[in-house]
Amino acid sequence: MIDVLYFSDRQVNQKLFARVTAAKKLLLVTAVPPHRATQVVARLSPYAELEADHAALLDQVLVVDEGSVDGMWRDPLTALADALYPDDTRAAYGASRGYVFVEAGKARAWVKRHGSATEDLWFLREALAKLSPRVDPPDPARRPGRRKKPPSSRPGQARAERTAEDEPVEAPGVRPLGRTPYEVLGLARGCTLSEGQKAYRALIVQYHPDKVAHLADEFRQLAEARTREILAAWQQLESELSD
Repeated sequence: MIDVLYFSDRQVNQKLFARVTAAKKLLLVTAVPPHRATQVVARLSPYAELEADHAALLDQVLVVDEGSVDGMWRDPLTALADALYPDDTRAAYGASRGYVFVEAGKARAWVKRHGSATEDLWFLREALAKLSPRVDPPDPARRPGRRKKPPSSRPGQARAERTAEDEPVEAPGVRPLGRTPYEVLGLARGCTLSEGQKAYRALIVQYHPDKVAHLADEFRQLAEARTREILAAWQQLESELSD
């Protein structure tokens, strides 16, 4: 089964978290970028192939970024990834930008995006094979991006030459830390006080802890942390924009 959610839906975060919490089998969650949002999402690769081959094992939730103004303040995948990987910023960043497998409300693995949907499909199938004995691994000879290298002349050199693509499920990322108030509120430098107020109010409503009170504790804690971050950012930015 493929579920489709939309950034422009004001309840998208709550719906996504509820879907993850209620999942009864392995669940793949990812965002669909604006340039693909105009197509019938469930027919796109790699989602259509995964549904055709693994529907009995795997459900999918595709969160569509329509690229609209109405959805520009929301980033549901980042909120989910932060909740799934509260102590691993690299994994949280990778999950929010790629694909994440979830089971029983817990993260099982994440897979980075590659150059094309065909490449992504190979690595997603590899991850599925690691997660379930019911899935055969893909053909190693067809692995995207694999290049033959000459034998290493120095001990340890071959290991040092490995790239992130050699370990797609646990590939490291770099999560930006110490975000500026503009980044926290999703604003561009040079914005007006009115624009700042609008962004602040929308985010405070979106991340209010009461909206996730019915979900697991980690989701409520994330909402509280985000609310504190938004409040602190707005206090700093309001003073700056009011001068």
